Amino acid sequence: MSFQFDPATHTYTLGGRRLFSVTEILDFHGFISEFSKDEERAHIGQAAHLACQLDDEHDLMEGSIHSVIRPYLDAWRLFKAESAFIPEQIETPLYLEDLGFAGTPDRLGVGFKNKKLLVDIKTGSKQKYWGFQLAGYCILAPGRIPYVVQLMPDGRYKCHSYLATIVEDMAVFQAALTITRVKEGM
Repeated sequence: MSFQFDPATHTYTLGGRRLFSVTEILDFHGFISEFSKDEERAHIGQAAHLACQLDDEHDLMEGSIHSVIRPYLDAWRLFKAESAFIPEQIETPLYLEDLGFAGTPDRLGVGFKNKKLLVDIKTGSKQKYWGFQLAGYCILAPGRIPYVVQLMPDGRYKCHSYLATIVEDMAVFQAALTITRVKEGM
């Protein structure tokens, strides 16, 4: 069966059947705040993500970075240097056919003395749903330590480990997935 991700509509399909996305599941249950949907913040977040992605892929043109985005990129580079993080997979869509969902973790890689990490990049204020989102990604990419790297507009970052709460966060995500599947008739 052919797995496809359409970035324009942020939809995943497997053999023509639509799969729920991690973010869609959380939004369906009201976990994603309205602040997280703010259009201006979303544009900054998308631009920062793209800059970090191009940088990790060694395809970034330094002169193309807007002054508003530069500190976020600097913060990402600082995190990578201080944690010795090496991305192995960058924005790679993943799915589980039997559970009927898919998602795209920002990074899978190694860091903090060669530990397998799942890293999600954020540019906004800390949100409760981050742990649930990471839990969905951990189901898709098991055996990794979940982190959010929160990039700040002043070039600093905060690294949030979700290892201590991942079991509870997974239970919440799995409940949300089950209810979504039942409500949507899957």
